[in-house]
Amino acid sequence: MQPFPFLFNRSYIWQKYLKTIENYPKEAQPLALREHVTALSIVSALENTDEYDAAMSLLDEYVSPNKFFSLFKSYLRRAIIEPEFFLINLRHFTARPALVITQRNEQRQFFEFVEACSDAFLRIAETHPQDNSLYIIGEFLRFLRLPIEFLKPDRNDETVIVAGCNPNGNLILEKALYPDFFPVVLQHIFLLNDPDKTPAAALANEFYEKNGIQLSGPADFARVWYQIEEYNETCRKRAISSTPPTPFQT
Repeated sequence: MQPFPFLFNRSYIWQKYLKTIENYPKEAQPLALREHVTALSIVSALENTDEYDAAMSLLDEYVSPNKFFSLFKSYLRRAIIEPEFFLINLRHFTARPALVITQRNEQRQFFEFVEACSDAFLRIAETHPQDNSLYIIGEFLRFLRLPIEFLKPDRNDETVIVAGCNPNGNLILEKALYPDFFPVVLQHIFLLNDPDKTPAAALANEFYEKNGIQLSGPADFARVWYQIEEYNETCRKRAISSTPPTPFQT
């Protein structure tokens, strides 16, 4: 499920939550955009609790039971049952657990859990390549990425991403690929009705001149977004490979 149909289809549920992002301070809007778009695409992709439960049972065979698994599994199940409640109270399911993880100094344990789920996804892809559960587990992994944004010292700092965590619990930060990308997207969302006569066009041109990437419509935005996601995943893999492995603690 691609996230971008929500951005450029104002007749769908996205219109209802657009005002939420507009009400954030300007420096907080890029994070709110990524958070809401990811959540909206996950909600639209997961509609059946029976299929979801089957997928989580499969993942449970590869990941040891622990509090993170139980917590986030229940969160996403609620998103299927009560999607509007989930979306309206999104920060309860993203920022709040990140705050608890930080207060308890459990950053390393959480990243070990995410790594365990990622490894399980790869193994399941080998044994169940055509199973719909694989797609659902992929959405579960996308959901696990959301609280990571709130572990940064400054959650609104667009110049860095969280790639991982070292054994001491310190975050591993990497430079963001295109830190000025999401402000451009925001302008295009909010001022889409007449993009040639708004600051959106000027921002897009400035982004092109700086990075050599054309931004003229949804397809271009989606292409760059996925390029950013691939870059972030490469950073995460590099962080994992440079961190001494430790047994996952339940």
